[in-house]
Amino acid sequence: MAFTIPDNLHPDLMPLAWLIGTWRGKGRGEYPNVPGFQFAQEVSFNHDGRAFLNYFSRSGSLMKMMKLSDQLPLRLVFGGLKKTMFLKCY
Repeated sequence: MAFTIPDNLHPDLMPLAWLIGTWRGKGRGEYPNVPGFQFAQEVSFNHDGRAFLNYFSRSGSLMKMMKLSDQLPLRLVFGGLKKTMFLKCY
C-alpha cells in the first residue's frame, strides 16, 4: 500500500510515517465467565510537526445497531507515540 509522507513530518518520525491515518477493523472478544462478543475498532495516528504521533483508539459493540461514532465506546484510549516506540496513554 502506497502512502504519502506529510511535508511537515518531524524527521524522527519517518520510520513511523506509514501509520499516519485512520485504521478500522472488526474482531471478536472472549474472556473467562463473559459471553463472546463482536466489536469494531478504529485507531487514528496523526501529527502536528513535533517529534511524536498523536494516537486515538475507540471500540464499540457490533451487537448494537448504531455506527461506532454514535455509541459510547467499550474502550477509549489516546496518547502519543515516539520514535522509541513508547506509547503513553491517557
